[in-house]
Amino acid sequence: MTVERYRCGRAPLRWATQLFQNGELWLASNTMIVRERGGRPEWVPTRFIPAV
Repeated sequence: MTVERYRCGRAPLRWATQLFQNGELWLASNTMIVRERGGRPEWVPTRFIPAV
């Protein structure tokens, strides 16, 4: 496993976590984010996390 270090500027987002006061923990990785339009209509914005 290689660790990349970013001393200045923005680093690429690979994953994120958020802990809420009620103890709920949310996790998301960059593999969940839709970055390409594919067959989706123009009104659907890119870079989103799909939900059912």
